[in-house]
Amino acid sequence: MSRPSLRRRLIVGLMAYLAILSAVFVTHGYWVNERTEQAVWESLLRSEMEFFTTRRAQDPDHFAPNTDLLQFFDGNTPAPAAFERLAPGVHDELAIGHRQYVVLVEQVPGQPGKRVLALDITDQEQDEVVLATRLGASVLLVALLLSALIYFGVDRLIKPLTQLVKTIPTLKPDGRGPALEVAPSAPSEIALMTDALNGYGLRIRDHIEREKEFINLASHELRTPIAVITNAMQVALDREDTADTVRPYLERAHRTSVEMNELSNMLLALARDPTRIQKEAREVDLAEELPSIIEDHTLVADNKELSIESQLQAPFRVDAPPQVVRAVISNLLRNAIENSDRGRILIQASGLATLSIQDPGHGMSGEEMSALYTRLTRGGIVRSGGIGLGLIARICQHFGWKLQLDSQVQGGTVASVTFAPIAQDRPLGH
Repeated sequence: MSRPSLRRRLIVGLMAYLAILSAVFVTHGYWVNERTEQAVWESLLRSEMEFFTTRRAQDPDHFAPNTDLLQFFDGNTPAPAAFERLAPGVHDELAIGHRQYVVLVEQVPGQPGKRVLALDITDQEQDEVVLATRLGASVLLVALLLSALIYFGVDRLIKPLTQLVKTIPTLKPDGRGPALEVAPSAPSEIALMTDALNGYGLRIRDHIEREKEFINLASHELRTPIAVITNAMQVALDREDTADTVRPYLERAHRTSVEMNELSNMLLALARDPTRIQKEAREVDLAEELPSIIEDHTLVADNKELSIESQLQAPFRVDAPPQVVRAVISNLLRNAIENSDRGRILIQASGLATLSIQDPGHGMSGEEMSALYTRLTRGGIVRSGGIGLGLIARICQHFGWKLQLDSQVQGGTVASVTFAPIAQDRPLGH
């Protein structure tokens, strides 16, 4: 569901407020104008009516002058039928033909007749229409100007917030990198948000540093006892007098100790700065390293009727820490063995620095592959033997390598790792 932007909400809200304010202003102006006009006409007509009746009382032969604008009617001068039908009081904007009048009607005391004073206001009404049109046009013009000011003002108001939002995705997830900056013209609320985000980034960085330090110390502490156990198991396996009944258990313990050593190497690599590790990395020829890795897994593969075939041609050089490369390839190969029953596991090169391992397993559906990638992206634990795909994915991300899993139509899965290639003119080991 799409959410309306803050900019849109502010503009719509201010436009609605402007529309309401304009409607109130126009309505109130119209009401005040009508009330004022009615009061003026009533005051004028009553004053004139009083003057005429006073003069008539003083001089019965006095006749009020009837002009095109002002007409007086009483018992001596009959009023038109349209005026005679009016009730006593002031009647504004009375249309007769093409003319408009304001009429004052009074009942003559003690007589059935009425006194009528009519004022022709046709020209005034036309002037009033012109004035109202100009006023409406001016109100519309002001509303348009205010709308433009609102539109550009809101843009200017939320611009620092928009810039801040665009900058946040560029921040590194480990809290490193330059702090967010705020323009001097930005509102104080934006400055508070920026300071809060910078403080949060510092807390993330401190937390990650503490976690890395703990992993580093724990991995170092584990390496010595793991090495002792591995060497002891290897000595016991090399002795001819070792009983055949305990040899399978020793072999299993030896493989587990080797995996623990790989895990400690992985954790040490994750705890260190990748840029520093890259500086210490050297060129590794995978074609030379691969035979010993395959040999370490031959026994397990033979027990499951699996063969491991390498089509990697020498040289196949990558730039990476040797122990980490061996651990990644070993665990991907172990994963292929764990997920296959019988057949051939094929190791080959794909592209300049991509190593792929294809197993003869059952493969995965599109939904299963999507779920696996989701778990890997979220840092979930995905184990299928060895240290697990989740940690391998973390290692690849840490070094800038690309791990890709593809399910084959004919069955099985292809795991590919794209390493950092070595320039062709760079000598091996330099």
